[in-house]
Amino acid sequence: MVGLEAEAEYAEQAYDRVAGDYDDLFAAHTTPINERLDRGLELRPGLRVADLACGTGLRTIEMARAVAPG
Repeated sequence: MVGLEAEAEYAEQAYDRVAGDYDDLFAAHTTPINERLDRGLELRPGLRVADLACGTGLRTIEMARAVAPG
């Protein structure tokens, strides 16, 4: 179990180092995909959306604005 605990601690420390900049670090890679998703969903006021394990929720806020009041 010591190996798993060490791996978990390493992962936690690595995440803590990038957590504050996570969205900025990955936005360049995910923005085109998310924009295509948004267009494909044809979001409009009155619809409802659910964020199920979609990262930090950065896109969730934008999607919520697109469907407000939803």
